[in-house]
Amino acid sequence: MGVRQWMQRQKFNDPVPGTFEVQSCDTGRGHADVSINGMVTVPGVATLPGEFRGRVPEAKVPVVGQILSVIVDRADPTEFRIEWDQVPSVTQSAEQEPEIQHHSHTPAPDWDMATATVLTCHTARVPIYASSQAPGGIIDINLNVLLSDGYQYGTKARVAFSTPERRARATEKGTELPVRVDPADPNHVVIDIDRIPGW
Repeated sequence: MGVRQWMQRQKFNDPVPGTFEVQSCDTGRGHADVSINGMVTVPGVATLPGEFRGRVPEAKVPVVGQILSVIVDRADPTEFRIEWDQVPSVTQSAEQEPEIQHHSHTPAPDWDMATATVLTCHTARVPIYASSQAPGGIIDINLNVLLSDGYQYGTKARVAFSTPERRARATEKGTELPVRVDPADPNHVVIDIDRIPGW
């Protein structure tokens, strides 16, 4: 069944694509009853709280901070449908995620200096043995990078923090961080801890 037919059955008056940022996710036994709360955004229209309750594919249960594609009724943005076929599975997410950057990592000398603003972040899905090596947590950070020539683009970095205090300093939304950018791969960005006072 196509999206148009599904929308007609659901009686959506004005279906449009949007996003749903997960803020909490509680799973029941066997993922038969999943409750997801977050913020629904319809570009150019509104951002407001939303809630999903129902069955979720076990391999696609979202994590806090994850942004899901949805179809929203613009006439009533509280009505939306999560596009589960567009949500990566846990295995796919792991394959797509960047390598972990430990806070002690030093970029190569020829990497470009830049700044980046924190957009969103959430705890990374990693094996227990990996998280035990980072007392401050392993965090996936979505960044807006600003190069010295004024060019901006979005990318993400996975960072392992040695203390909760350092994590708090680097992960709050809107925080501006000094970074170094790999000229061979601009999506490879490392937080430049040498330029963070008192780090």
